[in-house]
Amino acid sequence: MLKNIIMINDECGLYGGGAKVSAFEVNELAKKYNVVFFCGWKGDISSFNPNIEIISVYDSSFLDSKNKLQSIFAGLYSFKAKKAIQQILSRFNKEDTVIHITGFVTGLSSSIFGPIYKSGIKTFYTIHAYHLACPNGGFFNYPKNKICTLKPCSLKCQLSNCDSRNYYFKIYRNIRQIIQNHNFKLGKNNIHYIFLSKLSKEAIIKYLKPKVPYRFIHNPIETRNFKITNIEKNNIFLFVGRVQKEKGIELLCEYINKKNLKLLIIGNGPLEETLKEKYRTNNNITFAGWQNYDFITQKMAASRALIFPSLWYECEPLTVLEAKSMGLPVMVSNLCASVENVTEKSGVIYNPYDYDDFSKKIDILNNDENIIEMSKNSYLEFNEYVNKNHHIDELIDFYKNTNNTVYLQ
Repeated sequence: MLKNIIMINDECGLYGGGAKVSAFEVNELAKKYNVVFFCGWKGDISSFNPNIEIISVYDSSFLDSKNKLQSIFAGLYSFKAKKAIQQILSRFNKEDTVIHITGFVTGLSSSIFGPIYKSGIKTFYTIHAYHLACPNGGFFNYPKNKICTLKPCSLKCQLSNCDSRNYYFKIYRNIRQIIQNHNFKLGKNNIHYIFLSKLSKEAIIKYLKPKVPYRFIHNPIETRNFKITNIEKNNIFLFVGRVQKEKGIELLCEYINKKNLKLLIIGNGPLEETLKEKYRTNNNITFAGWQNYDFITQKMAASRALIFPSLWYECEPLTVLEAKSMGLPVMVSNLCASVENVTEKSGVIYNPYDYDDFSKKIDILNNDENIIEMSKNSYLEFNEYVNKNHHIDELIDFYKNTNNTVYLQ
């Protein structure tokens, strides 16, 4: 009988999609089970269920640590994280416990897998990114600003300057990946996988052990409990997310500028100041920085459509579905997993590298009759989606019934 759940993630907090999902999961699971949340560092834990035992290893992520030298080595192999997980696992047994991993790269390292495998406790892993196979976690070449198709850790991969920072950091990531592949036993372990989308499965499936059990379990979605009315009166397009290269924000700003349309950008990131300077004389492009839930909801209600221009695969972006929960039509890149959540009735799909295609598709959204109908359908599609999405129930069922599943081929 299942009694204990050990959730493992880089961050225990609410910042970022993966962290939000993990927070939701542990809060809900703690209503029925004894939950231990093992993390690299603590963020905002004010809304966490007080019954959850939270154990953190460091004060911040490896990248944000004040002790850079220590973090460099800990990122490769953290003895501190290994010792901490050993102490936790010694308190539990495989008969009534499961381990669920959602992230380990930026705050724990692959050192945790030796003790996990030795414990014999059934282990699950949710694919929120592609760090299991790809050194930079995204199958993305940052200098070229496009998806990378090289075999991870091949000679061509190791020589490729694909990193978001510089080639020296790429070398570090390569070393980390080689160590990780050994510790994680990529292609050999018995971890059970949770995929969020068909695209994310297809992107990484070839690097995982054949015939390993998996399920598709969609992310839990934060329903905004608000339905947009009179959307045809709105003339502002909305971007919500990290302001960084792979999110496609540079090309989006360029296209919006050419079309002389209005765009509100909610989020922060490494490109924020650069883009602010570039478009400082364009009053149609506004930067709001990172904002809270209520602010985002308010701006979604005042927008004509959400634009999600991501240039990398993503896994299952939360923002698109949150927008649809209030009837906001969506315009999404044809490269990311959000294409699985959009139909021609609720939005448009476009090639983010093709301005003509962008122009053609956004003209569809600028038609009042189209946008009214799309808003209705967006709301209806979301409710149909959420009625089929019983995240926690599906999670618990997978924990308990791994034989009733599909296997990787």
